[in-house]
Amino acid sequence: MASIEQVNGEEVVQPTSFIESFDFLHPYALKGYDLSNYDSRPLSAILTTYNRCPHEDISLNPLQWALMSLLEQKYSGLSEIVVVDDGSTDNTPATIAQVSQNSSVPIYYVKKDSKEGICRSRNIALDVANQDLVFLMDDDCVLAPHSLFGLQYTHNMLSPKIKLGAIHPPVYHRSSVPVGVKPSCEIGNLDVKSAKMSSSYNYFPEEILDMLVTGTNCFLDDNLKIIKPISVKNLMGVFLVDKHSLITAGGFPEQPTGKTSWGTETELAVRFMELGNHSFFQCDPKVQAVHFKYGFSDSTSMQGKDWKDDGSDNLTLADMVRMSNHSRSNTGDRVGYEDWAYAKISSGCRIFKSGGLKNWIQETYDKFVVQNSDSFYSYPRMSINDNSTRKRIWWTAVEDAVEAMGLVSHLPQYRPAI
Repeated sequence: MASIEQVNGEEVVQPTSFIESFDFLHPYALKGYDLSNYDSRPLSAILTTYNRCPHEDISLNPLQWALMSLLEQKYSGLSEIVVVDDGSTDNTPATIAQVSQNSSVPIYYVKKDSKEGICRSRNIALDVANQDLVFLMDDDCVLAPHSLFGLQYTHNMLSPKIKLGAIHPPVYHRSSVPVGVKPSCEIGNLDVKSAKMSSSYNYFPEEILDMLVTGTNCFLDDNLKIIKPISVKNLMGVFLVDKHSLITAGGFPEQPTGKTSWGTETELAVRFMELGNHSFFQCDPKVQAVHFKYGFSDSTSMQGKDWKDDGSDNLTLADMVRMSNHSRSNTGDRVGYEDWAYAKISSGCRIFKSGGLKNWIQETYDKFVVQNSDSFYSYPRMSINDNSTRKRIWWTAVEDAVEAMGLVSHLPQYRPAI
């Protein structure tokens, strides 16, 4: 059963405990099953990358970890990998070349001359991909062995009944277990009119846990014990999707007003909603992705059971977390705090332009400019302490976004209450 402990006088479910309590949630839970009779469509895996290969020994590079985790997938339908390099200046070409030598599927490598951003790279990859089903993943993530199988199974069960958007796996940050439990309505939420959004794909749905604890059936398949997904509206960067649905939605937005891709998956999610495509969160921990946040330094260490620790000399999840936990500025989609804040504010303006723009402008003014609140930032230590700097960033972001949307004449009505 799940472990429930008292924290500050409240009952809190301990995520690690409930994962360990249910063996069928473990990343290797499907290891002993013959899955050859289950239908897995051919799929293309897409990775975009930028300076994730600082080491000549490719086994130390996050891109190699990501590629190998794809190649080690079981009953996945993986037929090719497309890697688009956004102008890397490190050992990325050598890493791709060495992995390709022993790859069981073709790896198509596109090297760009200069950095144009993740969205442009993803759209190039979509043009190269040959399959109708695509899986997008960050270049500093690894997948549990049956992640693609579980996502494919979920997709196959839903697609005859529903016009699908994306199927999103759990994405645990430097962990193999959820960080906590939340009501389903707080996971992957997106309300355009009220300008509210959440991701929280590192949480487990409270309602599903209640069903597991009480023995209520919550499975797509009673034999494999794959959990039923929950409906979501928002998206992050790791998901399975039909290529046609993605192209019909216009692909990934290539004109972000910031230097990072913050919010671009949410813009895609808005388009899916407008087109009537329904997205889902396959919350089952055995289809998890572990995100290492390569180049971001904080006090975290590996949480949960290390399912890559097989007693050999191969790198474990803990090794990968430790190696990722060092500050690096010229890698991935990482930018400074000021550029990040600008991108969040301006991207939110585009996301909520059809109903919640005024609410978004007011909320970011209050939380960022006035309060410098932790709730504005992704991490509490991301903070810009100078008020005049925050005000400049906020106003520039709002002006640029409103101008780009052709709403300059309406700008006075969007001014916040000060």
